[in-house]
Amino acid sequence: LGNYLMAFGALVIFSVFSLITNKSLINNKKVAIEGQFIITATSLAQSVIEEAKNKAYDQNTIIDTVTVLKSLSPYPFKPTSPSESIPSPDTLILNTFKSASKFDDIGDYNGYTRKVYDPLSGTYMISARVCYADSLAPYDSISGKSWNKKMIVTVTSPFISIPNGLTLSYIFSYYK
Repeated sequence: LGNYLMAFGALVIFSVFSLITNKSLINNKKVAIEGQFIITATSLAQSVIEEAKNKAYDQNTIIDTVTVLKSLSPYPFKPTSPSESIPSPDTLILNTFKSASKFDDIGDYNGYTRKVYDPLSGTYMISARVCYADSLAPYDSISGKSWNKKMIVTVTSPFISIPNGLTLSYIFSYYK
């Protein structure tokens, strides 16, 4: 009877150890997989910011230099012509997004949404907001005009557990 109790006790201890080990391995794998989704989301957010970096600072700086704040576009920024309007969300067509060719300044990205499908990690929704930023505290939004604009890009996916999605910000500055 004593040997049976010892064998049963050993079996219980082994079972508990196996459950703890398996749970730990599953959690580690889950964290690693979510890390890959976050890396992809970060890359997608950066691609929108990089695309905007190639655009003019403001609708009024496309052709000429602006030297006074009152010459800049009012907030909220909106596309200034029908040719700058694109369907929402923007989707990849022939290896490009419409924003790449239709938008000509940073403000056009305000309210922009993009839908990206990745065969390995599913669908990502990307949204961008653009506002003026305080020159002394660039991460603070202001209602008036400024030589700084802040772009906030948010990426969401059902596989990212970050509340409200992954968010990247970038400050654009205009030098006259």
